[in-house]
Amino acid sequence: MDFKDLQSKLPQIDIKDKNLPVITKSAWDALIASNNPPYLFTYGNTVVRLITGENGQVSIDGLSKYKMRHVLARCASFRTIKKGELEIDLPPLYLINDLLAHSNYPLPKLSRIVHAPIFSQDGKLHLTPGYSFSTECYFNLDGRVQIPKVPISPSEGDVSRAKGMIRELLYDFPFIGESEFANAISLYLSRFVCGMISGPSPVNLIEAPSPGNGKTLLAQVLAYPSTGKIIEAMSEGRNDEEMRKRITAKLMNSPNFVFIDNVRNQIAYSSLAAAITAGVWEDRILGASRTVRVPVTSTWVITGNNPSLSSEMARRCVRIRIDTGREQPWLRDPSEFKHPDLLKWVKMNRGQLIWAGLVLVQNWIANGRPMPVNKNMGMFEQWCQVMGGILETNGIKGFLDNMNDMYCASDIEISLWRSFTEEWWQAFGPAEV
Repeated sequence: MDFKDLQSKLPQIDIKDKNLPVITKSAWDALIASNNPPYLFTYGNTVVRLITGENGQVSIDGLSKYKMRHVLARCASFRTIKKGELEIDLPPLYLINDLLAHSNYPLPKLSRIVHAPIFSQDGKLHLTPGYSFSTECYFNLDGRVQIPKVPISPSEGDVSRAKGMIRELLYDFPFIGESEFANAISLYLSRFVCGMISGPSPVNLIEAPSPGNGKTLLAQVLAYPSTGKIIEAMSEGRNDEEMRKRITAKLMNSPNFVFIDNVRNQIAYSSLAAAITAGVWEDRILGASRTVRVPVTSTWVITGNNPSLSSEMARRCVRIRIDTGREQPWLRDPSEFKHPDLLKWVKMNRGQLIWAGLVLVQNWIANGRPMPVNKNMGMFEQWCQVMGGILETNGIKGFLDNMNDMYCASDIEISLWRSFTEEWWQAFGPAEV
């Protein structure tokens, strides 16, 4: 089929009289007609398209005016008068600018791209690849991954097998207590239940006393089943302004995880604290005169060695501490590990690991979604209820029981005030000063 034949089959838009409201409506009609199945979306206040990489991973791509022109030229044929005759023309840039200036784009809303099945707010499991209007998610699953069927009412044997898979995944990590182990499982489950949590989720702080204990590997293997890839690490900013720019750039791509690896400075960024609890992140684009608004649906992960936190950040973190008890843990003999190449084992068993996570969630749903007993975390109430309920229902103890230990060890501001108060009492006692 030649170019003219192809153009003749597209909707015809007459641009010779430059009646902007009329041709803009015709252009939107052409875009909407071509958007089945959906590949164009509204993400926050931006028009985006889905693109597929070499590895089959789907990601979003914001449409600049030139990218919008590229898309529109393949959805409609534009005609104008040249030398007294009606001829094919290019989509005019004044039309593209008017399309992008729309206050409410008539496109499906996209909240997140997921790479494993997720549960919707009403507890239904989203198993069909593609876009779901009910969850506003696009589900992109590697076709090579085989996930066993998840029973609606898991048996004790199903739950036991699921917990066994997760214990094997975490077997080689030296958690300092059952609370750290339970908190790690909540991180593992985070993407399967992201559609059930409408409020914010806290930072998963993976820490150790020294390098080489396995912090980064733990983050990667906990994230791999739900993402199917090694999550990209982001370094911390030198100051709050730089951190804010990095957060904006990251959130514009709808990441499943925002992973800040190996922090060295005190974690006291006000921009990070704001982003964690924001349902929508708003910021001005670097080098542009427009403000972007994007939904915050990511899971937050930070790793560091004995990190210190501001009080603002301490109350936004869930602690997962590991410690081999060795001075040079990176020199451990591979024969000590159950899985010397753990990431390879995770990749080979991804389908089973996804199934294990889904079974634990389904078991909680089948039991009526009971709420956890005496588990609360300010600003993250819904997250706490969902995660705590899942873990408690499945007999996994210790969730959030280490919060006070983390505050005492990591919150440098509390430590400084405590030292100051003790010195003051030693010097003046109860006397007024």
